[in-house]
Amino acid sequence: MQGLQRRSVQQHTRIARAGGRLRCVAVRADHTARVRGDARRVQRWVADMRHWTQFYPGTKSAVKIGNGLEPIRLGSKFETLREMLGLKLPMTYEVVELEPGKRLVLSGLSEHHTQMDQFFFMADRHDANFSCVRYITTVQLREWRAYLQPLATRYMAKVPEEAMSSLQKTLNCSKSPVFSAEFEQAYRAEMRSSSTSSRGGTTSSSKASSKSGTTSSRNSSSRTSTGSSKG
Repeated sequence: MQGLQRRSVQQHTRIARAGGRLRCVAVRADHTARVRGDARRVQRWVADMRHWTQFYPGTKSAVKIGNGLEPIRLGSKFETLREMLGLKLPMTYEVVELEPGKRLVLSGLSEHHTQMDQFFFMADRHDANFSCVRYITTVQLREWRAYLQPLATRYMAKVPEEAMSSLQKTLNCSKSPVFSAEFEQAYRAEMRSSSTSSRGGTTSSSKASSKSGTTSSRNSSSRTSTGSSKG
């Protein structure tokens, strides 16, 4: 895969009318980019929405709710300020799905719309130093904002593609943020923590199995001794 691919853009440009009322229709876009860095490293960077000001058009600010030093995990939340449809939109995002190195799903909510952002991370089959990121986003206006449907359609026609093109440029440049000293330190610390937790779980499981085996063995020996004594 070379460069940015536009897999599909499904734009429902009409505004449906039901009983004389305007009805909003979801708008969906699907784009893929090839970027420098392994899938897990790239996912870790993209999952932290504080980095979106560096590549996502219209994102003016992004703050992590709660402890900003904690790793991004399922349930992590962000507050962002985005310029969209000619409006400044405060939005709240939550990580609703997270599969390390493979998948990330963020659910966004503003006064005017909902947005679901799905990212899929795959290793590049031709170069281990690169990965492919597929971005599928769906925007749904709230019913009372139906008159903004044409603007939403125009937004989705260009912004998601621009976001992936910008992500590609940002991560493929000589000073890529996924290889900066600051990110490298945080990423390695998180990986060590994850590895330690994994080993701790395995050790606890092994100890539990060992205890269970020892207890069973003792009980068995006790029953055998009792039986012999009765005989």
